[in-house]
Amino acid sequence: MTDRAAFLAAIAAAPDDDLPRLVFADWLDERGDAARAEFVRLQCAAARGELADHDRIAALEAEHGTAWLGPLARVAFQVEFRRGVVEHAVLSARAFLAHGPSLRREAPVRGLTLLGAGRVLPELVRGPLLAGLSALHLTGARLGDDGVRLLATCPALAGLGTLRLGDNSVSDTGVAALARGPDLSGLTTLVLRDNAVGDGGAWELASAPRLGRLTTLDLAGNEIGPSGVEALHTARRLPALTGLDVTGQRPPAGRRLRALVAAK
Repeated sequence: MTDRAAFLAAIAAAPDDDLPRLVFADWLDERGDAARAEFVRLQCAAARGELADHDRIAALEAEHGTAWLGPLARVAFQVEFRRGVVEHAVLSARAFLAHGPSLRREAPVRGLTLLGAGRVLPELVRGPLLAGLSALHLTGARLGDDGVRLLATCPALAGLGTLRLGDNSVSDTGVAALARGPDLSGLTTLVLRDNAVGDGGAWELASAPRLGRLTTLDLAGNEIGPSGVEALHTARRLPALTGLDVTGQRPPAGRRLRALVAAK
């Protein structure tokens, strides 16, 4: 392991601690990379709420950001630097499968947006590539209920804090798998907007035995009726829930068809 890789591994092992990042900045200074060292220190200071020159941070990233990406520069569509290092990346799921091990070594990524994940989901969940993530975004990945069931049984996702599954044709069956998933107890944010979740799914979430840490639940644009909404609002199994979005509920497909026939 190179010195750089060792520093990045230390950052990944203690993602909420500034000390490994500041030690990394000292090492960068010693190696003559003053711009990167300054960037790390400035972003850390800004994250702590201290006065920081945000224009200088933006200028450093604009000038050097691509060079700092390493192998991510070849495959990522978008990245986000947080406290001096890349912590979120947007890339295709196939590229992540092909280059994931080296990417995870070269960048202490905590969040991923994987495009087209539905086509390679079995391979993704089978190995350790997703381990240690705090956020996984799979919006519009065409997972369906079968894909969600695979995710719900993926041991690598233990400790995941944010899971975004909007627009994935998820019904009550998929939601039940999530609600009962043994490795998703760390979730604090779950996004299921624009799916086909009905009252059954709402009741599953309201009575989920392992989702007690959820603070944010986005179910906008689904098919949940008043009883399902009430179950969520009064759910004793969700004591930490403070952000619940159930706006824009649509009637189930059968009810919409009957309404159209009646209108004719």
